[in-house]
Amino acid sequence: MKHSLERQLKVNQKWLDALLKSISDGVIASDLQELITFMNPVAENLTGWKQEEALGRNSSEIFNIANGETHNPIESPIIKVLQDGIIVSIPAETILITKDGVEIPIDDSAAPIRDDKDNITGAVLVFRDITERKQAIEANQKQIEQEQLVVQWEEINQLKNDFLNLVTHELRSPLSNIKLMIQMIQVSSSTEETQRYLELMESECDRELELIDDLLDLQQLESSSYPVITPDALLLQQWLNWVIEPFQIRVQEHQQTLQLNLPANLPPLFSDGISLERILVELINNACKYTPAGGEIILNVSHNSSEAPAKTIITISNSAEISKTELPRIFEKFYRVPNADIWNQGGSGLGLPIVQKLIEQLQGNIQVESGNGWTIFTLTLTDL
Repeated sequence: MKHSLERQLKVNQKWLDALLKSISDGVIASDLQELITFMNPVAENLTGWKQEEALGRNSSEIFNIANGETHNPIESPIIKVLQDGIIVSIPAETILITKDGVEIPIDDSAAPIRDDKDNITGAVLVFRDITERKQAIEANQKQIEQEQLVVQWEEINQLKNDFLNLVTHELRSPLSNIKLMIQMIQVSSSTEETQRYLELMESECDRELELIDDLLDLQQLESSSYPVITPDALLLQQWLNWVIEPFQIRVQEHQQTLQLNLPANLPPLFSDGISLERILVELINNACKYTPAGGEIILNVSHNSSEAPAKTIITISNSAEISKTELPRIFEKFYRVPNADIWNQGGSGLGLPIVQKLIEQLQGNIQVESGNGWTIFTLTLTDL
């Protein structure tokens, strides 16, 4: 019986040795003192250590691993296996540093070796070279990134073409009108008619200049080459009245009402007066343009000092509604809400994109909501 068991053990040992030598993973075994007791040929090739050299050496010396990005040493998983008696895996981006200093990306796991009484007698480490896998992943990732770049380039190219088409149309339209009016003046015999065409030509010239100025301003804002902002102490009680004064005649002509609400004890706002005036003029101008006769335009100001930094909140509300499908597009260049300009006052379609950029420059925030017959722009500003 004893001889039979010994023969069976020898057969099992030979079978195990043949199995460990034939598998494609590296295998290293250690005893309780972390000393190497076994290495298969794959482990020898990967570490650069022969089994006869490694036997009796500390596992951390033979299985020398580090983080592939920082090159900081990583503790051998055999240590934790022997301490905690659990299966341990190495972190991602781990490299094996061979005897000759070559770096090989690997992944692995280590497990305890137990006897028939479940006592830990050592640890076994199984690891593999993942160079080809990493190269395949990186190649795939690079391909995905290149495909994404191609898509982005196509989108940018399409946006550029759309932009150029819009600019060409917007620039050509006033010039075509001016040319037509010149022709009409040439054949006209009426002084009154000639004067009317000259006034229309002046209006078209103003429209052309406004478009060019808006394009230049937007280009400067987008390239961060806009003039440096110079904060002023703006006393909003007086300053806002001055800003809205030019609109009073206009709203009366259109039978609209323009109302300003602000608290008497409002503290000064330290901001760039030129930029903030441009923002408010554009928003009030839009409100006048889209509000029907009998409608209201309300400018409301409040101050919130309960949180740091303190915030000044300005809302411009007008009694006209923008549909849910159009609302997300109002900050797009050259976009104008279809059939919304009931007073036929035109515009470049660049006003709101410029407003958005100016608000960013003032380190503020702009939001818009529309519903129940009202559109409300909310500006949130802090002292500069």
